[in-house]
Amino acid sequence: MISSKMINNLIEKYSKGREHRLISVSRRVRSRVDTCDVTYLSVSTEMINNQQSVFWRMKGSIMNLDKTYDMVRRGSIFYKQSAHKSNDIMETLTVKQLRFRGEAWSPTPEV
Repeated sequence: MISSKMINNLIEKYSKGREHRLISVSRRVRSRVDTCDVTYLSVSTEMINNQQSVFWRMKGSIMNLDKTYDMVRRGSIFYKQSAHKSNDIMETLTVKQLRFRGEAWSPTPEV
């Protein structure tokens, strides 16, 4: 369960107008794995089905996205694709579990 304190800390830390690099996102294509570095631009929260969801507005350079991504090392990202006319793809991501590169934060504490 993601606590409201964790969410507030994330919003405070990551919604100051700077771009922050999120951990690389990998997708499996046949027998190989393609990796894309993704940065996010903003973070917000929303109540959906009585559960707090955290949304990141993402910018990435990978094309032909699948609906489900595996985070490198841990967690999953689910996204809604939106139309964007540049080479970058803007995504709204709901993050179930995640780990930032170089940081130990995770909704589920490490043992």
